[in-house]
Amino acid sequence: RILNSANFRAGARISRANRTLVHLMTQMLRPQPGERIYDPTAGTGGMLISALAEVRRNGGDPRTLGLYGQEIIGTTASVARMNLVLHGVEDFRIAVGNTLSDPAFTERDRLMTFDMVLANPPYSIKAWNRDAWRNDPWGRNVLGTPPQGRADYAFFQHILKSLDPRTGRCAILFPHGVLFRQEEAAMRRGLIERDLVECVLGLGPNLFYNSPMEACVVVCRTRKPRERQSRVLFIDAVHQIARDRVQSFLTPEHQKRVLSVYRAFSDEPGFAAVASTSDVLAATCRSLALSRESLARMVTPRSEGVYGRRGPSSTPIVRRSGAKWTTRSRSSSGLLRRASSMGSDTLKPGWTRVAFGNIVRLSTERSSNPEAAGFDRYVGLEHLEPGELTIRRWGAVAGGTTFTSVFRPGQVLFGKRRAYLRKVAVPDFTGVCSGDIYVLEPKDEDCLLPKYLPFICQTEAFLQHAIGTSEGSLSPRTNWRSLATAGLYLWRYRDALLTARAAAERVRKALICFQYQGGASDESRRDTPIGYLPVSWAVQPLGDRYEVQLGKMMSESARKGTNQVPYIRNVNVRWNALNLDDVATMSMSESECDKYSLRNGDILACEGRHVGKSAIWRGETPGACYQKALHRIRRLSERDDPEYLLHCLQFFSWAGRFVSETGETTIPHLPAERLRAMLFPFPPPEQQARIVATIRVVDDALHRVTERVARTRALLRRLRAD
Repeated sequence: RILNSANFRAGARISRANRTLVHLMTQMLRPQPGERIYDPTAGTGGMLISALAEVRRNGGDPRTLGLYGQEIIGTTASVARMNLVLHGVEDFRIAVGNTLSDPAFTERDRLMTFDMVLANPPYSIKAWNRDAWRNDPWGRNVLGTPPQGRADYAFFQHILKSLDPRTGRCAILFPHGVLFRQEEAAMRRGLIERDLVECVLGLGPNLFYNSPMEACVVVCRTRKPRERQSRVLFIDAVHQIARDRVQSFLTPEHQKRVLSVYRAFSDEPGFAAVASTSDVLAATCRSLALSRESLARMVTPRSEGVYGRRGPSSTPIVRRSGAKWTTRSRSSSGLLRRASSMGSDTLKPGWTRVAFGNIVRLSTERSSNPEAAGFDRYVGLEHLEPGELTIRRWGAVAGGTTFTSVFRPGQVLFGKRRAYLRKVAVPDFTGVCSGDIYVLEPKDEDCLLPKYLPFICQTEAFLQHAIGTSEGSLSPRTNWRSLATAGLYLWRYRDALLTARAAAERVRKALICFQYQGGASDESRRDTPIGYLPVSWAVQPLGDRYEVQLGKMMSESARKGTNQVPYIRNVNVRWNALNLDDVATMSMSESECDKYSLRNGDILACEGRHVGKSAIWRGETPGACYQKALHRIRRLSERDDPEYLLHCLQFFSWAGRFVSETGETTIPHLPAERLRAMLFPFPPPEQQARIVATIRVVDDALHRVTERVARTRALLRRLRAD
């Protein structure tokens, strides 16, 4: 999903499901050749491509499929079209628009219906037209009108209305709240009474690329098989996850287990249970979060997952060990044992484990009357955004509040309720906060720098400890006594910096992909051989705008000149850098020096083994030339910005375009004539300058983080030496 980065500004749409989860959803619905498949919140088309791949994998003809999608962001829709074209799809329609207010697919004044719908709607959006939904012209409000603060059931009803009456089936990825929220009870009752829900699949945390939240998959059918009518299957797959660093995913064994239970549609103690719709209707609020009778059969007393109590030793975690997958307890003692064994491989003897409570203090400052004490702002758990250290929203104390915990600028706010949401923030003002938020500060700044504390609270080991020691059912909380026992090592501080650098690199890559598609430009677009681009952009062969010259051969027979000239051998492994440690000298004639000399602003691109890697020459070694393994790309007009072209070359390398153009030899190479003939997008000069300036901001931040990582590594080396 290299093109998924166009969503990075899209707010609620940014949390995209792991591809292994999308694959599982597709397998549950079993797409068939000739069917019409729809995604009402298509994003970059990943779910549609998964359905296409599933048909192809099962021996069907994917060309018979009709793929339909709607996406509210025009740039993202363009990426989806490109994705489908690159996967060889011909029969597809990706529309741009708001699915709720302006559905794009209609026929005979009705919504078009589909055999299969896959969807990951934006979660609990607040900015939608609820008043228009009350009198929806398409008749989608059959279950009722959702609350303004949560449009989940609006998307749900749109999907149900879009299902074919005979063959329609859908799999929707939702937050857990749709299963039990009180304000949606009436709509949930109508859903159950119509016997549309076939399966509810509970999922574990971290199955989204940038969000730790837990979610569920709701599978519905317009016409269930007779043996499944008036019955609902509940599957607790919260433990069916594997972890690789900070990302979770489903292994083939996990997918196979879920699929086998789903297709058998039968009870499996501790994992799955079948409940009648009458039992579900009898549950409080007509909850789909399992009735008590189903829980008793389905969940063992010490492992009740997301539906029941989660004690200190309740939730197992699956980790990779060599080529095998092993399951270990998330208890505090187990976590510390893992930290100890991990430290023995990376730390010198004599390093000691530090308990979190030994270096961090829990603030107990309180104010019984915040308004009288002069506090004007309060912060609730809802004001903290997962993964966002800055507090951008708050409430006014004058409007009324019962909060009494006082926080000061620079202290760390940690959400103790539902720790898996990873809510950590650093305030820059004084106020009061909810009792569901811990106010933390270092005990001794000589031992722990205050600026490091929020990053420690975001490390994976600390968060897993907080999650594993949480107690409660639907709203688990961790207590300070358990949190204070979390074991920490100094190397975890460097881990936080490395995480920050990796995040900056991902943002940079996402930004380049986003800008390549024309950014957030509102101007109309046209279809070109390399994608949907703004009409003001030119699409030309590289040779029309830049001179492409292959470098000088380095063989002994070629060294006949008398001039000793420095030459560049290769581009560094990292992007946008030259390997100046690999500068040598060679003999060249005067004419060769003129032909192969470098000027400030020339681009050097690898021609051979690392084809596509490139960097700009900025005059680091005066009078230098370059070797045969490098192309020199020099602009023909001052209006073109070589730094913009450098970003295009990087994007083409990620997208695999250079691989398709390389010559078929033992070592791949890209001839100069093929590079000259390749089509590139060229925006107007002022837009090239804006794109370069935008990406340069991220480059500067990445450079600063990289320098901090280098200084931290130097500090660690000195400490080990001591």
